[in-house]
Amino acid sequence: MRVGAYGAMYPPFDRCIESAVQAEAAGMDWVIYGDQMCFSHPICLWTPDITTAAEYIPSFDAFYEPGTLITAAAAKTSKVKFFYGPVDVVRRAPNVLAQTLLTLDHATQGRIMMVLANGENKQMKPYGIARKGANDKLWDASHIMRSFLDTNEEVDYDGRVWKMRRAKFDLGPYGAEPPPFWVAGGSPDNLYLAGAVADGWITAAPGHTEDDPQSFIDKVKIVRDHAERAGRDPDSHAIALLVFLVVDDDEATCDKLRDHPFIRWNTLAYTPTTATFKKWGLQHPWGYDWIFSRDAMCPWYDRDYVLDSCNKVPKEAVDKVNFVGTPEQVMKRLSPYLDSGFVTDVMICNFNALCGIEYAESSGRAINRLVGMIKGVEVDADAPGFASLV
Repeated sequence: MRVGAYGAMYPPFDRCIESAVQAEAAGMDWVIYGDQMCFSHPICLWTPDITTAAEYIPSFDAFYEPGTLITAAAAKTSKVKFFYGPVDVVRRAPNVLAQTLLTLDHATQGRIMMVLANGENKQMKPYGIARKGANDKLWDASHIMRSFLDTNEEVDYDGRVWKMRRAKFDLGPYGAEPPPFWVAGGSPDNLYLAGAVADGWITAAPGHTEDDPQSFIDKVKIVRDHAERAGRDPDSHAIALLVFLVVDDDEATCDKLRDHPFIRWNTLAYTPTTATFKKWGLQHPWGYDWIFSRDAMCPWYDRDYVLDSCNKVPKEAVDKVNFVGTPEQVMKRLSPYLDSGFVTDVMICNFNALCGIEYAESSGRAINRLVGMIKGVEVDADAPGFASLV
């Protein structure tokens, strides 16, 4: 089982590179550098009265370009791999994505993987970019990427959006095999692309799996079936879980954080659609037709509106969208996913330190223990390195 975690992506630059060095020292398999223009939480909440972390990081809307970070971090590391994404297919043409991936393949000496996704409107609409056709662009980009990675022959492609004629792309991989790319998302098209075209699939748990391991397993089977029908080996496909965590050895701390605005925001936003609340028999403050990727405009929200919405979140929903608790409690809920035998990668996203820098050290120790449980190895809970990433 491979495990990854987010690296720092905001100034100062040296801290971002050091986060990869620390991840490698802590025995992590992946460092995640996401593709963001602005924070996934409303920036109006990034104030010292809500989180002491705001005193240490002046702006959480100041993201570096991830490819540059990966290139610099690769020069300072030798083993850890780099997870780039999810990368949306709206702001970059497929040939540019292929060029970026293969350039990073050389820069990291074969330690790169890219995730393609439909993208988030918060990264587009404020900047004058239309998200229209994102699903079709993902379809085309996945097929074009596959062609560019697998051959240096001229590519002709008549797609839903992209049309290519005698497109030449000569940049080959660093090693004998091209770098992998995965697809994120659970729509029928996305599951098809993940199996028949890409090299893996990633989803988020527990919210994006409806807090139901069987729902996750059913979708994995669809991915594997598509791979087999396309003449590909389903056992070679990566199946990854991005897990949203609020983990600490102290149950009282976990219970306190259930009421924090950042954790409540996660609960509002991190399901495929708010209709998931309806399946759980819970009322979503914004009704049942709100989708994060389509509707979230985090930089635009008024603080009073956000806090009022967070206060209306049913507390029962917090644990359905986040794995909340001690490492043992989280592992008990995570185990049905892992015991399915399908999961190859677990990507850690722990929110404690966003709620306050005072939570970073204790949650870091808890994460160290949880990673040891996931990987089935003994770990030093007090080891430096990983605690500084969360």
